[in-house]
Amino acid sequence: MARCNILIVDEFVRTDKEIIQRVFVPFLTSIRTPTYMDLSPKERSELPEEANKQLYLSSIRGADEWSYQYFLEYIKNMEQDNMSYMTVALPYQLGVKNRYISRDIVEQSFKDNPESRDILCAEYLCLPERNNNNAFYKYRELEKRRENVRAMVCMSDEEYITYKDNKTKFPYWQEKLPNEIRLLCMDIALVESKANDNTAFWIMRLIPDSGGYKRILSYAESCHGQNSLIQAKRLKQLFYEFDCDYAVVDGQGVGQGVLDICTTETYDEGRDVTYPAWTAMNYDEVKSNRVISPNAVPVVYSVSTSAKDKSRMLVHSRDIIDTNKISFLVDSQDAMDYLNKTYQFYKIEDQDLRRRILNPYVQTTAFVNEAVNLERVVVSGYISAKEKSGRRKDRVMSLVYGLDYAKSLEDALVQPQQLDWLSYIMSY
Repeated sequence: MARCNILIVDEFVRTDKEIIQRVFVPFLTSIRTPTYMDLSPKERSELPEEANKQLYLSSIRGADEWSYQYFLEYIKNMEQDNMSYMTVALPYQLGVKNRYISRDIVEQSFKDNPESRDILCAEYLCLPERNNNNAFYKYRELEKRRENVRAMVCMSDEEYITYKDNKTKFPYWQEKLPNEIRLLCMDIALVESKANDNTAFWIMRLIPDSGGYKRILSYAESCHGQNSLIQAKRLKQLFYEFDCDYAVVDGQGVGQGVLDICTTETYDEGRDVTYPAWTAMNYDEVKSNRVISPNAVPVVYSVSTSAKDKSRMLVHSRDIIDTNKISFLVDSQDAMDYLNKTYQFYKIEDQDLRRRILNPYVQTTAFVNEAVNLERVVVSGYISAKEKSGRRKDRVMSLVYGLDYAKSLEDALVQPQQLDWLSYIMSY
């Protein structure tokens, strides 16, 4: 059986701790036996004993992950003058000094991504992302739900024209399973100058699972400062491109303007297609007067929440995460093996296509960063989640709206559904 004297685990934070302890570490059971072991017993006894070694290398993640706690254990041993342990952190200054990376690039990254400061501090400064004691969502729980490697990939206008008559021929198409329901969720922002407002989209696949649904978040996208017309068109583009069944849309404030545009037919000049007019399934008699077209399709669930409803939605979203009824996309680096094996990603030269393939993974990481920085607060007796100054929560609220509507669909199930979740995970 193979043995080793030095165990090196690169990117060990992406490796399960149990695998390291039960599979890798046992390889260190044999002492190194170089040729000097042929020396006489007296000669060997005068040589220092050479112990096996373990080396762990990685970028940093959350402060509550096992990997960071393991790092702290090493530091404690060093503090007790145990010379068998050593840790070293290499921030961006080392790369700048040795010309591996430009200081301008680092500074520009912080300037361009103020909402992702924690992620950048982890990447460049070796500072772990930390939950505070009052965090609404816990980093550990969110990371445990990042198990989906199969992201949906949006089409360019040219690709849509090529494949619209048979989208299954699109190389990155993701099949729709029997009885699957797809929700397109949207939280809307319009003001470009407001730094902490984004429009955020999610596509949620509801896969029948033991009388309920497994919620698979396969696509995410965001935009900043786009006007109502552009956002309404993008909403319909994504809806029909990904064969969605319902659009769950923020119908409050500026969101109502986007929904008003959706109530008329929308011509997409880039794709040479006219999308039908929409209406909301839950419009009351007053709001139904806003619908202009008599043939409007009832596919929208318009979200308008009181403080009480918002509190219920937020608590429900956390319950869904804690009870493992949801699956998010993995980190983009964790997806690389799948992408290279399935799509030969490393050979793709089209930079726009590479960006579109990776973007849902990157957006999911940004969502986690948003979520763990939300603080639990009580407003007028109701639980709410408050973002820190300069932070965003649009991706979180878009998801919260979608999860609430998914619950209403799940509650409406009468007969237990056949388990199709296994079919989903085995389909690749």
